[in-house]
Amino acid sequence: MVTNNQVNELRQTVASTNLGGAGFQLPRRRAELRFAGSDYDGAIVEVWLDVPMDLFLELRDSLTSEDAMAVYGLFSQHCLIGWNLHDEQGRPLPATTEGMNRVWPNFGRLIIQEWMEGVMTPPAPLSEPSSNGATLDEASIPMEPLAASPGNYSEPR
Repeated sequence: MVTNNQVNELRQTVASTNLGGAGFQLPRRRAELRFAGSDYDGAIVEVWLDVPMDLFLELRDSLTSEDAMAVYGLFSQHCLIGWNLHDEQGRPLPATTEGMNRVWPNFGRLIIQEWMEGVMTPPAPLSEPSSNGATLDEASIPMEPLAASPGNYSEPR
């Protein structure tokens, strides 16, 4: 006899394997943030755009808090890939929490705001429009009116 626990375990297994079919791995987008036309023209920050929803919400909600160090820590650990930033002596800043904590506050906030905008921008559309199911052969078949059925057709007068 099958127990309720076994049924629930089976349901979870089926759900976790995409209903028994092949699994789909979510693609992960990257972006380069550039700050042309600002005081930071020339700075390039490479980031992950796709992060788990709970992390995104935590970062979004943290932007209104006074604890910039916590926001910078989360961002640098999970979103920051690299950058071309240097300190006042010309030494490269590490793309880490330590480096993030050493950028100017207004630039740090700008980095995160630009990242948020990138996260919320949907991916680019497909390069080719859909053919709506029509194939090239179907599109090239000449279409002529069908002959009327003798019982349902009357000549115009």
